[in-house]
Amino acid sequence: MDALVELLHKSIAQGHRILVFSQFTSVLKNIGEKISGEKIPFSYLDGTIKLEERINIVKKFNKGKNSVFLISLKAGGTGLNLTSADVVIHFDPWWNTAVEEQAADRTHRIGQKM
Repeated sequence: MDALVELLHKSIAQGHRILVFSQFTSVLKNIGEKISGEKIPFSYLDGTIKLEERINIVKKFNKGKNSVFLISLKAGGTGLNLTSADVVIHFDPWWNTAVEEQAADRTHRIGQKM
């Protein structure tokens, strides 16, 4: 976890926007607690977030709110457009690499200018 915090600090200092995926919401919550203690603000999304709120969270992140977005792999694997991010971290790789790739693809869209 300390290595992740160090990487986040370094990436934020370099102006990066970071997506952190985990297949476990409990892991994301632990990461959230740790980085909150490090004064790193973040956005959060898992399957419990209702559609309207989910859209607002994504819009705010894309407009520059927070540099870190914690996302459950299943909730973030489809239907998101997070083109403002340029770093993707899979905290705990899943057995199905296609699902990971689909989630990472949230940062790349045709016509993206980044």
